[in-house]
Amino acid sequence: MTEYFPACYRSPLGVHQLVVLKWIGAIFAAIGTIFVAIAVMVAFNEASFIGQAKSASADVLAVHYRVGSGRGSYRLDLRFTTPNGNIQTATVPSATNPPAVKQGDRVEVLFDPGDPSHVQINSFTQLWTLPLIFGAIGLIFAVIGWAFLVRVFVHWRRARWLRQNGQKVVAKVVRVDRNWGVTVNGHHPWRIVAGWVNPLTGQSVEFVSDDVGTKPAGAIPDHPVVVYVHPIDDRRYAVDLSSLRGST
Repeated sequence: MTEYFPACYRSPLGVHQLVVLKWIGAIFAAIGTIFVAIAVMVAFNEASFIGQAKSASADVLAVHYRVGSGRGSYRLDLRFTTPNGNIQTATVPSATNPPAVKQGDRVEVLFDPGDPSHVQINSFTQLWTLPLIFGAIGLIFAVIGWAFLVRVFVHWRRARWLRQNGQKVVAKVVRVDRNWGVTVNGHHPWRIVAGWVNPLTGQSVEFVSDDVGTKPAGAIPDHPVVVYVHPIDDRRYAVDLSSLRGST
């Protein structure tokens, strides 16, 4: 009986897992991109507001708690005097829960000189919490999504390179078994194990295919299967399961 030494270079993901990974990556990347875009737009609006706003000292008249999802939220009633002497009142949401100020405190505010009811407390937390939250969530989703997509892209690009530049060899099916370490839709996928003797080294090599959902009909012991092997490293390969015609 021939003893085969396993070739260790192959993707731990099968075809089904790669497809799932591609869709998850695309969804995460899209959500992340949208959140980052929202963060940029909100930050741009805040910067535009700060650039034209006037500052004033305001009295905190009241702190209101609003029941909502989670911990709810707080709103602050403010009163300040504009440079032309007009007394203005405004209600603004608090960026923290509970708020960092209380009734009777004085805070610095920024207001739109063309619309004094447009007021924001002049603090980093109040001005930049929202874009930072959207930006952080967006970056996390985008990084995860693009990492998945890059992994799928690298796998398919590597397999395509091997099919175009690798040495085409004909191995023989050693066995067909299930990958018990992976479950797809409640089922364990199949994988083909094929053996080949490297004519340059005389070493017997074992090739393991990517996982597939169905067992190819032609995958019987000693049946030939095409494998594309890297020209100088037989640990890098791609098993061409399309050479096993038919499935059950």
